[in-house]
Amino acid sequence: MLRHTPLSFSLRASAGSAWWSSGSTLLRHSGTLFSLLGGAEASLLNAGIALLVLYALL
Repeated sequence: MLRHTPLSFSLRASAGSAWWSSGSTLLRHSGTLFSLLGGAEASLLNAGIALLVLYALL
């Protein structure tokens, strides 16, 4: 397991922000898919994606 040195933390933060920006771009492009799914299903899917992003950053 990596020790939490400032370098490893900054590497993780930059990788996480790059992953987040690509994920949000993907979310923007699939907005029509979410609108087709309907409100409740889309919000559940968004919550699941947000939990996955948080889990990846921890």
